Amino acid sequence: MKKQVAIILGVSVLLISLLFYIGPFEQSLMMQMIYFFSTTVMSYASYKNGHGKSFIVLSICSLVSLSSILLMFV
Repeated sequence: MKKQVAIILGVSVLLISLLFYIGPFEQSLMMQMIYFFSTTVMSYASYKNGHGKSFIVLSICSLVSLSSILLMFV
């Protein structure tokens, strides 16, 4: 689990710093909220079912999506 968290945080920090450089995603706020909600739910389901790789990928997508939403308001 510690290795998964380290991978998630490391890749997320890199992608979020790239997101600060290029700016937030161009989709509407509602579409970004739907994407964030769906990736968070799928990430939780992957974690509960023991699928490590999909949990890592979906968690990274959720964190980057949340960062893009927050970046829209800054």
